[in-house]
Amino acid sequence: MLKEFLPRYPEELDRAREAVLSLARAEGVEAAYIGGALAAGLGTPMSDVDVYFVVADGTPSAARQLFVDGRRFDVAYQSVGSLRALIAETSHYRADRDDLGVLNTMGRKSLAPLVRFLLGEVVLDDGSIAALASLARQSLPELVRTVVGVMSFEVHNALEDAHGFHAVGDLEAASWAGQLAFLSAAEALLAAHGDLYLGQKWVWARWARTFGADLALPSPAAATADPVAFGDAVAVCQDLLIQAITGRTYPLRRGVAAGELGREATACAVPLRDSVLVYLRGGDAAEISREGLLLLGLAHGRTREEAVRLTLEHLRAGGGQVTEAEAAEYLDDFVAAGLLTVRR
Repeated sequence: MLKEFLPRYPEELDRAREAVLSLARAEGVEAAYIGGALAAGLGTPMSDVDVYFVVADGTPSAARQLFVDGRRFDVAYQSVGSLRALIAETSHYRADRDDLGVLNTMGRKSLAPLVRFLLGEVVLDDGSIAALASLARQSLPELVRTVVGVMSFEVHNALEDAHGFHAVGDLEAASWAGQLAFLSAAEALLAAHGDLYLGQKWVWARWARTFGADLALPSPAAATADPVAFGDAVAVCQDLLIQAITGRTYPLRRGVAAGELGREATACAVPLRDSVLVYLRGGDAAEISREGLLLLGLAHGRTREEAVRLTLEHLRAGGGQVTEAEAAEYLDDFVAAGLLTVRR
């Protein structure tokens, strides 16, 4: 499901529509829409207007900037063929252990145009925008999976950097990389809940409108030399991503007491087509089920018994048939593999 949000500044959007309509008619363009923050229920009174002219196949004109009544308009051109190709690329989530598929070919920059198109405010349409939007919405769940997958890859790469910087004592860089991981993980969870806009500076506003007081936005990793404190902060990124992949939300645990389970700080989940790949220290990876990933998420900061009980509650609420013995055995396998450790 794709959530739709009312404009934050409807008067600004109305003025932008009038200007874009005038620009399109002056240029002979028959299909145009406003993308970006203003059209996605975000933005500020100073936000620029992102204008997209949808044209027939061929070589689109170069993008340009212009000012209308003191406001900047960024005008870009999209061909029908390029949009159709993007829709086709994201219409089936392809990723397995031996070939990460779409995660090797798509990234934030290639996804953003399609997301902006779906969330755009249509100003003028010759029928091409409506046809493409209808086609894109048919495979919307697969697009969401692609966004979550791409964000998970961003988290994986950023956490690798964060741990590397922390290992050599570059704490400010470790904090910066940790915050990048945090923002990408938050975007993954927002996308999983239907808030599909891409843009890290809008995470806080999007979190407030999507979750409100129901789910507090945790703080990102801070610069600290304490490996335990840093690991606790990194665990937040892991949990946000796990919730996005499994479709389950649960209270996050900050800190692990004696006798509780702690998750391996370098573990990072990347969703495959039918399972999940959890990257580990040194380039190793473990392929697990989504049910197993939920268990890995719930186990952090909890006892073995708590983790098993909560996992069963979540799975049974969704119609799952996992037994207590099966969940406990799965958890013990995580401990044996080093994914979980009992804190002493």
